Amino acid sequence: DKDTYTADIAKVEDWVFRTTDCDILAGRITYLLSCLTAVNLGPAIIAAGGIAYAGYNRTWWWATEDKPEIEKDPYEDWYAEGYLRASNELPMTLIRGGTVAQAVERCWNEYTRWVHIWETDPERANDQWAAEIIKYLLWDRDCLTALGDTSAKIIAEVGIYTAMRVEVAPPAEVDWGVPIIFSGYLEERETGARMPGKTINLLENETIIASTTTDDDGKWAFTLTPDAGEYTLYTEFPGEGEHRVSRAGRYTVRV
Repeated sequence: DKDTYTADIAKVEDWVFRTTDCDILAGRITYLLSCLTAVNLGPAIIAAGGIAYAGYNRTWWWATEDKPEIEKDPYEDWYAEGYLRASNELPMTLIRGGTVAQAVERCWNEYTRWVHIWETDPERANDQWAAEIIKYLLWDRDCLTALGDTSAKIIAEVGIYTAMRVEVAPPAEVDWGVPIIFSGYLEERETGARMPGKTINLLENETIIASTTTDDDGKWAFTLTPDAGEYTLYTEFPGEGEHRVSRAGRYTVRV
């Protein structure tokens, strides 16, 4: 309701959170598929530090052909499908990386699409309950409310993926005193564009033992002459700006 979000509408005392407990949603984007939560709960969530909220400022209505048991998948229910597909478009858009504003818009449009379906599909348009179904699809659509930072997303931008390509790999075994050469180049994975001037680290068992910078063609190279023993070597671009971390190889070399 306006002040309480419950796990069971028949058990108001079985609350998940109330207007006085919204601090648990600080730093989050919240969508409440529940009646009236935009009246007090939504503003309380934002006041408690919530990033954004979406929900309904009046009773959220839906219909089903499966009462009283309601055991059917709502997506397979003649009456319920439109309501659930429309309302679920909001969290699905957020999951796909959309902003709160985009999610609300897609949800609104999905309600509208289902109104059109009920108006134009011959079988649905002639259903005895068609007018009521349309009425409450429009009702739900028009009481959808968003508060807070509607430009926010639940998924951060992933940045640009990079790839460390190996041209000369370390040998599995080398005589003591013989240099080990390990070389390759760094590129953007999707475009293949070479990346000059980037730091590349050489690691042995998670410890950086040398560093270099890619040349004008994005190439990197290491030459080392270690003591006798067994070494596990790989190179790493540690990431920079919007470019993501990438690694190359994990070669075991016995000297």
